[in-house]
Amino acid sequence: MPGIVTKSPLFAVLQDSGALAENRETSSITGSSLGDPGRQTEHIFDSNLCELSRARELVRKTCALFPATVVTEDIVSQLEVAMTEVLSNVICHAYHGQPGQTIRLGIETTPTQIIFYLHHHGEPFTPATIPSPRFDGSREHGFGLYLISQCVTTVMYSSDEEKGSHITLIKQL
Repeated sequence: MPGIVTKSPLFAVLQDSGALAENRETSSITGSSLGDPGRQTEHIFDSNLCELSRARELVRKTCALFPATVVTEDIVSQLEVAMTEVLSNVICHAYHGQPGQTIRLGIETTPTQIIFYLHHHGEPFTPATIPSPRFDGSREHGFGLYLISQCVTTVMYSSDEEKGSHITLIKQL
């Protein structure tokens, strides 16, 4: 897929919309110990802003897999902000606030990265069409993409009519 640098097996699973169980709990975990390369979890979210707190909790649990000297509280906070912003954007813009739509989240950890893969079938998104934020006080909204880009090392977007939209957030540790 264009725009995606990792070829994780988890990402392939997320591309196949029928591959994940339709529940709100973790559908699988692989990897033998905390922080091992290849540790992966998959989660299903409803397109409802009430889900943001659960997403932040998953970020915290993922970060807790690493020693505090590797993933500091600042990194945890940055990842919480990025996850909140990206999920809010999908809920509010891709699904136009309509609850009952599915957002799939894959989380993969390696000794040097935390990777979040989001997949949805809402309206596709092209970052280049969004104006740069203005910091002169003239806008109340429109800072999400900027915040996300400041909180993670890499952010990638891709869309496919049949397979939906994919957002990948990578944090180098």
